Amino acid sequence: MAILTGYNNSLAYSICNPKKVGQLEECPFMWKYFADNGYATAYAEDEAGINTFNYHKYGFVTQPTDHYFRPVALAAEKNLSKKMKNSLTFCLGYQNYADYIYQYALDFASQYKNDPYFGLFWTNTFSHNDISDPSSMDRRMKYYVEQLDERGILNNSMVVFFSDHGLRFGPVRMLLTGWLEERLPFNFIWLPDWFREEHPEIVQALKINRNRLTNPYDLHATLKHVLELSGRIDNLPGPLSCPNCQSIFVEAPWNRSCEETAIESHWCTCANFQPIDKRSPMVQRAIAFVIDYVNRDLEDHRNSTTTNYACAKLTLGSITLAKMAREPKGKLPYKDYLLIFEGKPGGGKFESTVRHYQERDAFEITGSISRLNEYATQSECMHIDYLRKYCYCQRTKIF
Repeated sequence: MAILTGYNNSLAYSICNPKKVGQLEECPFMWKYFADNGYATAYAEDEAGINTFNYHKYGFVTQPTDHYFRPVALAAEKNLSKKMKNSLTFCLGYQNYADYIYQYALDFASQYKNDPYFGLFWTNTFSHNDISDPSSMDRRMKYYVEQLDERGILNNSMVVFFSDHGLRFGPVRMLLTGWLEERLPFNFIWLPDWFREEHPEIVQALKINRNRLTNPYDLHATLKHVLELSGRIDNLPGPLSCPNCQSIFVEAPWNRSCEETAIESHWCTCANFQPIDKRSPMVQRAIAFVIDYVNRDLEDHRNSTTTNYACAKLTLGSITLAKMAREPKGKLPYKDYLLIFEGKPGGGKFESTVRHYQERDAFEITGSISRLNEYATQSECMHIDYLRKYCYCQRTKIF
């Protein structure tokens, strides 16, 4: 949502709550800006059950773009044979599910090659659940990029090849590389040769920004910058949830911080965390705060479970890791702690960044709490998305 609307999660839910029928249409999606300025638009995504706007959500009531793949996806999943891998539909009919999305993208770009167009083509099935799976599509991805080139599409199109996050769970996620993996998705941008020649300052800014802190809000601003460069519109609003964010076509400050760019401490990779004693009183208090926070949240939503089921009260099993962020030169009024622990029952592994304010001796959870292992069917009784990672369903007694 940060890329497509410039909204953070809470703002998006307040303005265009996907849990309410017809509310998604209230969001100022990026494709609306392009459509309003004469661009043909398209949106396609595989694995209909976990689509960005439909997983435990109502989705769009009206077709959001000129070309919309979801009806095809639903029909194909219903009528074609499937081969599952890591709980996702890896093969659908005679080919990889992702191939349908990339073929759709090629057809769309070929059809509108000489007209202005904007398309979002998103795949989940070969990259979401296993760190090794993406390599299985290397040759196919190479083929599609070559097709973009051979068909002349790269001559007049900007291509952004990106991900929204890295792997969120599994053994690798327990390593430092896994911590970085989740927080640092890739982002590659192709610019046509003629564009590079006309805008050398943009090329230079992109080269510099490869080693600067940037985020999804910046990509949102960049897409609007592209539209402004078309000469069809000026002075588009920046990302509402990050007033300091900017187009990455402009050099970003070298000393940019997470705080300045709306990146919460839990997701910031700039901090230098050092291991501390897991048995220290401060670590024990911080984890107790996290567990109490989770249990209060579950209790507040106890009526959001399937009848005759309830979420078990979370207790501490063991502490896996405890780190504290080293202070910068200027002393801060707080300390950040990175904590990983296992909960009971269910064996859930959780990661949280907890901020402790020394002067008032108060704790605060920054960002969200991450679940580092799969909960699978443990949480089936819970109907609220973000609470599923905490909930261990237990049948209640019936008298």
